Amino acid sequence: MRAKSFRIARLTLGLTCNELAHLFGVSVNTIHQLENGNARAPQPTLRLLLAYLDGYRPKDWPDDLK
Repeated sequence: MRAKSFRIARLTLGLTCNELAHLFGVSVNTIHQLENGNARAPQPTLRLLLAYLDGYRPKDWPDDLK
């Protein structure tokens, strides 16, 4: 997944960088690096992002987005 696609996916989900960082268990800086193309997301992270796009919502999903 390209950096631009990663950002578009986050925006499609209606998540802030802080919210996505919390869901992935990473720092906000890591999300910024992924979105700017300065880092590559591991396969498990990409699979989880695709699951979110497909409708999966974990228990810690932001309440205002359920």
